[in-house]
Amino acid sequence: MRLLLVRHAESLAMTRNLTVSNDNCPGLTSVGFDQARELGRRLDVRPDVLVRSPVTRARQTADELIAALRPPRTEIDRDLAEVDIDEPWNGFLSRVDNVLTTWPERYAGQTVMAVTHAGFMVWVFMTLFGVPRPGTGARVDFDFASVTEWQFSGGWRLVSLNLT
Repeated sequence: MRLLLVRHAESLAMTRNLTVSNDNCPGLTSVGFDQARELGRRLDVRPDVLVRSPVTRARQTADELIAALRPPRTEIDRDLAEVDIDEPWNGFLSRVDNVLTTWPERYAGQTVMAVTHAGFMVWVFMTLFGVPRPGTGARVDFDFASVTEWQFSGGWRLVSLNLT
């Protein structure tokens, strides 16, 4: 399985420093829409399936990628959503773990593009590399409309990180 994790493009909540839940996300900025369209133009891949978070900023990013890449299947997966303001931390971690443990079998032999969020991508990275928990001062950041590629063949392997 080839997994392309895409962080959504620039969001209104981020640029306006708003605290929003996953249910009331105001979506992308005009710059964000441009970023998503540009990402679709520059990617040289046709995923077997594009899976997206249900959050508005991820949906809008995915819509631009779907228009450009024309994947044969699209799906929505709640597990890809950002940690929500009222969600227990362990619930979020369980969602990330569910993707890492069930998707290799579900999407075996396929190229999957997943439009998600920085928090999700950070926790995938931290989980797979066993990075110490927050509070250590170490950070990994993912840019808007960036792609991080993982491959699963008996175990996870990082192929590329934060390509913009």
